[in-house]
Amino acid sequence: PPAVPVGGSAPVAAGQSYPSALSPQPDDDLYETETGEKVTVRMWQSPFKSSTLREILDEFSDSGAENSFKVRGAKYCDKEHPDYRKKVRAGPAMMEMLHADVFAVDEDAYPEGRHFHVAARGLAKERVDYFRRMPSKPFLWIFNLQIPGDPPMSIVHYFAIAESLLENVETSIPPPEDASAEQKFYYMLKKYATFENTHDAAPEGEPEPEGAGILPGDDFRNERFKMIPFLHEAPWIVKNAVPVKPAIMGKKLVTRYFRGDGYVELDLDVASDTIARNIVGLCRGYTRQLVVDIGLVIQGENESELPERVAAALTMHNIDLDFVMDLH
Repeated sequence: PPAVPVGGSAPVAAGQSYPSALSPQPDDDLYETETGEKVTVRMWQSPFKSSTLREILDEFSDSGAENSFKVRGAKYCDKEHPDYRKKVRAGPAMMEMLHADVFAVDEDAYPEGRHFHVAARGLAKERVDYFRRMPSKPFLWIFNLQIPGDPPMSIVHYFAIAESLLENVETSIPPPEDASAEQKFYYMLKKYATFENTHDAAPEGEPEPEGAGILPGDDFRNERFKMIPFLHEAPWIVKNAVPVKPAIMGKKLVTRYFRGDGYVELDLDVASDTIARNIVGLCRGYTRQLVVDIGLVIQGENESELPERVAAALTMHNIDLDFVMDLH
């Protein structure tokens, strides 16, 4: 089906001066960043629509082009350099947001109250299959934020980058220190996405086996996946409760990872930590008053991995949790 504009009227980044994850659209345009970099801009578009889904999509946007995040600079880890520990503006995100879903969890079908490996089941699988058939055959990062409550929910975002950008990237040897920030990002993303599944995907309609997707605590993904939150609008009670500093999520929450043909999925289990569960429980009562940015970063820890780039960025606008969908 043809793509339809959603999510408001502000343009968002569709990629930099290298190939886009999406085929060109009539409303593509270019703008020049502060560093002179030419950046492709496109309205965030999703090819899926329905009355309920349209309500959901209007509450999400890709904030990759105009995010306010700061990340580790090129000399962040160099103790001898004046820019040691210096953070810099992130610049446009490297991946495009293609779509967002909010799925209610059927606790009869999923008694653990969570969807694991959503990309392999139901409507989420249909989305992934559709995106993988695009002419550029994008590589996808599926971000599944598992929210406890009544009902439990999966807030699922689908991000993409042209698969051709990763094909010839070697992960056994770090890139040279003088490689471009983009080349270092491709290396980090491919390394992040290269692993063996702990279990085969469960049959459609059946929950994943216990322990599926859980990697060792010192695994690269658990030690490097970082979230950066930013509250634009929130009641004072939420501002006082929600931490707004970057955090390595694999050290705070149970995080599961799954691989499939052309995608990697990250499932973030908010209920696995008492403090996080209580904070999200508080926020659920105020979602219609919240505007929140979230940046997804793979943390760099040496000059072969720095400067960091934001992999993907999203904004959640005044979410109405009455509008949810069934996964199946």
